[in-house]
Amino acid sequence: MFVVWIIFILLFVLSAVLLTGRGSFLIAGYNTSSTEEKEKYNAQKLCRTVGVSLLLLLIVTAGLFVIPLESVFRTPYFIFYFIFMVVDIGITLYFLNNRCYKAGYEKKKDIHKSKKETLFIIAGVCIVMFPVILLVSITMYRASVPPVYTIGGDTLKIASFYGETIPLDGIKNITLAETMPFELRKKNGSDLGSILKGRFDADGKTAHVYIDASRPPFILVETAEGLHIINDQSRVKTEALYTQLKSLLK
Repeated sequence: MFVVWIIFILLFVLSAVLLTGRGSFLIAGYNTSSTEEKEKYNAQKLCRTVGVSLLLLLIVTAGLFVIPLESVFRTPYFIFYFIFMVVDIGITLYFLNNRCYKAGYEKKKDIHKSKKETLFIIAGVCIVMFPVILLVSITMYRASVPPVYTIGGDTLKIASFYGETIPLDGIKNITLAETMPFELRKKNGSDLGSILKGRFDADGKTAHVYIDASRPPFILVETAEGLHIINDQSRVKTEALYTQLKSLLK
C-alpha cells in the first residue's frame, strides 16, 4: 500500500502543476526539444493535456485504495487498470501531436506529415501492447483467484491455475500445520504476493502448492506423487477441509 500512496501523491502533484498550464519542463520529449521545435507548440495546451491524462490516472489509482492490497490481483479492476493506462497514454500522445500546435503551424506540410506518422506509431504501439498487457493481466488475475476444492467419489479436485486431481487412495499421510514448515522457492508456478500456486522447492523436495501464505493453517498432503500443500480462504474452511479429508482416509 505504501507504493500505491507514493504513486498517488506523485500523480496528484504532477497533475496539479500541469493543469495550471505550467511545468512544461516536466514533459518528456518537449523539455529536450530544440528552441525551433518548441516554437511550434502551445506550451499551456501541452501542460494541460498531460495534466488531464495524469488526473484520469490519479482517479483510477484511487480505486486501488478501495480494494485490499492482498486481493487486488483477484479482481477485474486489476485488468481494467492496465488497459485504461494504455488507452490513456495512447490518446494523450495523439492529442500532444495533433492538438497542441500554435495557430499557423497546423497548415504546414511537415506538421501534417508528422501528425500522420505519429498517428501510425501510436496505433502500432497500442495494437502490439494491448494484447500483451491483456494476456499478462488475465494470467495474473487467474493465478490470483483462490482455488476451489471439491471432494467427490475417490478424488480431491483442485480447480485452480496449475490445478490437479489427487486420488484419495494415493494419500499416505495428512497433517495440519499452523506455520509453514518449509522454505518455498518457485520452480514452475506463480507467486503473487502471498498467493503461491504451482511447483515449488520445499527444502529440497518438489511440492505442489496452492496456498495463501498469509492465511494459516496449511494442510500437508503426502502422496505417492509427492507433497501437496493447500489451504482455503479462511481458517474455518481450511480446518473443515482437513477434517473431511482425514475422515475419508482408509
